[in-house]
Amino acid sequence: MSTTESTQLAIEDYEAIEEAVMETARGRWFLAEYARRHRQADTLAIVDRLDRIERTVNRQRKVPDVDRIRLDLADMAEAITRTKQEIFQMKVESEQGGRFAEASNELDAIVSQYSALI
Repeated sequence: MSTTESTQLAIEDYEAIEEAVMETARGRWFLAEYARRHRQADTLAIVDRLDRIERTVNRQRKVPDVDRIRLDLADMAEAITRTKQEIFQMKVESEQGGRFAEASNELDAIVSQYSALI
């Protein structure tokens, strides 16, 4: 008798029992139903494991790492500095009658013409 553990059936015994059960319609139905139920249980176990993996991945996505936050803050600081410089430059140009003043004057003229038509 070739068994891997003392509680397991030998291959020959397993095949003999399977053959005896498969001889009747009721036995074939039983084996088919047994297999269906076990497949369903296996499927449910797999779905449960996938749900746990998905929750873990989503949890990791919700908690940003410190390095990414630092990089985001550095990017924001750069953008703020650039914006301040651009605003300062626009003020200087407007005081000197630059592009900003010209654009503002042109917009005022367009609004005036449009208002006159209404």
